Amino acid sequence: MLIQPELKRSMPLNSQYLQEKNRLLSLSINWEICLRRASGICKLIFIVGCCAAISSCQKSSTIGFGVADAIDVAILDTFEVSSSTVLIDSLPTSGTGVIMVGNTADAELGNSQASSYFHLSIPAATTVDKNAVFDSVLVNLDYSGYYSGDTTQYSTIEVHQLSHILELEDNKKYGDADEQSVFIRSAALYNNSNVSYNSTILGSRTFKPRPNSNDSITVKIDNTLGQTLFTLLKDASTKVTDQTKFTDYIKGLAIIPKSGGNAIVGYKTSTAGLQLYYSEYSNAGVKESRMVQFSLADSTLQYNKITTDRSASTLKNLSSTQTELVSTVTADKCYVQGGTGILTKIQFPGIMTFLQDKKYIINKATLYIRPVKNSGTVFPFPQTLILYHGDKNNKPQSVLAKSYDDGDQTATLQTSYDNIGSSVYMFYLTEYLSQLKSTTNGAELSLMLSLPTADLLNSVNRLVVGGAGSSSKQEISLEILYTKYDY
Repeated sequence: MLIQPELKRSMPLNSQYLQEKNRLLSLSINWEICLRRASGICKLIFIVGCCAAISSCQKSSTIGFGVADAIDVAILDTFEVSSSTVLIDSLPTSGTGVIMVGNTADAELGNSQASSYFHLSIPAATTVDKNAVFDSVLVNLDYSGYYSGDTTQYSTIEVHQLSHILELEDNKKYGDADEQSVFIRSAALYNNSNVSYNSTILGSRTFKPRPNSNDSITVKIDNTLGQTLFTLLKDASTKVTDQTKFTDYIKGLAIIPKSGGNAIVGYKTSTAGLQLYYSEYSNAGVKESRMVQFSLADSTLQYNKITTDRSASTLKNLSSTQTELVSTVTADKCYVQGGTGILTKIQFPGIMTFLQDKKYIINKATLYIRPVKNSGTVFPFPQTLILYHGDKNNKPQSVLAKSYDDGDQTATLQTSYDNIGSSVYMFYLTEYLSQLKSTTNGAELSLMLSLPTADLLNSVNRLVVGGAGSSSKQEISLEILYTKYDY
């Protein structure tokens, strides 16, 4: 598509000509910057003015400066894009503030399971009367409001006692910090960390999740553990008054989903814990109920383990040994998922040749991400996405910044973008491509489509997008508005 206005007069090839050329070039390059920084009313005035100016021009193939020079302003929307699904080896899932437990069944990405592990803290100073009577003990889990999947099905969770104390792992795998994923910069517990727990089930609960309610889930725990803790409280044992000795004694708890159900649900770490109930009699002989709370200790050590069985899914060949699948082998689709470490890698194979050609100046570059229709029924489309800069080893390095602005760039889901029910996310790559032009290894670099960092580490939200070159306009595509000079 060409925008073809013509100047009313030609200019000689002298300083006046060069000044006018540079002026128009500057205006062209700054279209996006002006529009993105202007207020709403200013944008409207700018657009109306441009439309009026273009409509008053005579049709021509060039903006002419003279016989030796011509300018074309055009949009290229068939630029080559390559895409693939990439598995990040480790995501830190400790200290996120949410306990995630459950199962999801997904024909595209595989069957995922989330389980959670944590230490317990000693209770506040408590004096238990020698004549007090133990009643019960339970685990309390308040809904956080997060879930993924179908909550109309029954889920079952089990509580186990840890057999070892949790410890943060130093998972740095490269000596050069530039070769590390942005996620692996400090010690943590990861989505694939292994922690052992006793096979004995302390308690279980089958229920239909109600994540949007202010309700909670309680799991009654075997009275043997409760009676033991109660005796220690009555005796004021250091096992329940000294945190180190208490952790050595009880280790912690694991919340494990039993097979079945189709939802992973979040619970608040701030209110979760073990609640022990007992009764005392007042001086008047009235029976009074009491409760001792063992809350979570050291929230940095609480973590969610997330595993996926992909053997019967579209991504069956994606594994720790084969961490990248091009879209042509995944039915022209690419994938993003939190918790499991799945991102979509995007590259522009011919971009460096285009960028280094002095005849072309990019005015605006827009990357379109289109979800596959009807792929968001059980698992809704994420509201926002981000792009990471990826290195040659497919390691995310940093979040793509806003184009000619401060802060991280996010793309918000736009529904019915083309008036036929399609959805789209849009990223502005003008400044990114301008910077890429000056790199020496641009062909090795990539952009990696992802959930926002917090959601990537703290959810199992997912997205299916059309791979580059897929049909029915469900694809990843790059549109470039550029100016071409004929020397």
